[in-house]
Amino acid sequence: MTAALAWLNDLMQWLGRWIPRPVLIRATHTGVRFGRRGRVATLGPGLHWYWPIVQELELVMGTRRTMTTSPQLQHGEVVGLIITYQVVHAATTLLTLADLHANLDQRAQALLSLVYRKDLTDAQLVAGVRDPMHEEFNAYGVCVIDVGIAQRGWVIPIKQVADWSYHEEKKL
Repeated sequence: MTAALAWLNDLMQWLGRWIPRPVLIRATHTGVRFGRRGRVATLGPGLHWYWPIVQELELVMGTRRTMTTSPQLQHGEVVGLIITYQVVHAATTLLTLADLHANLDQRAQALLSLVYRKDLTDAQLVAGVRDPMHEEFNAYGVCVIDVGIAQRGWVIPIKQVADWSYHEEKKL
């Protein structure tokens, strides 16, 4: 029965593309409407209309967000970062970056590898990553507000752990 009426569903979806649709953009989001001939419009919070046959609408969260990078091994020390950022110009971000989270993560990892030295304090390490990221992502419509250390510590090889436990047993 459902296969027999599938054509009706397809017909209704096709007809629905010809009817303008309302969309409510929340106060925490920004809408970007892509239209014919490359027209791009940024829509603020409120009720807006768009035509699905000739336009596409993307919603971008405009509030502060945080992400944690995966920990990275640097000369026997594990370092993980927390990045706080906010999308300031949604249209610029959508037009220049395919995946914002992946770009932030990869750039932070690259800068961490470039800046890292064992003798650096947490504040120096953070400044070495935060300042270049802030400048670079500002051009993409993203404000990197802060970068912090999520985790930092030395890695103990498993062999050493086994040796320690052996010596502790001998003391008993």
